Amino acid sequence: MRFIIPIVIILTLASCSNKAKLIETCADEDFLIAEDRRWVKFDMTENEKIYQRERRNFKINVEDGKLSLQEKLRFNQFNETTGLYEGYYGQCEDRFNHNPETFKQKYK
Repeated sequence: MRFIIPIVIILTLASCSNKAKLIETCADEDFLIAEDRRWVKFDMTENEKIYQRERRNFKINVEDGKLSLQEKLRFNQFNETTGLYEGYYGQCEDRFNHNPETFKQKYK
């Protein structure tokens, strides 16, 4: 009996981290697709140029896999209620909760 509880705990932790990784993969894909489709204007103010530079660097770091999930979720340039990446993560989490099997197959 003493060995069953640690095994159950390990399996539970493994499944949670797997779910988070699947959702992160989905959010990365959605974010990168949306960023590629973004329209950038050319007559920007200095603040807008800084914003664009930070956003571009963030996108490059997401593409290269240089950021942890926590760093991606914390990226919030204007201290808004929802960060840039957090919205995509939430949408993917909802999709996972509605169709877990299909989601798992798509983002393995």
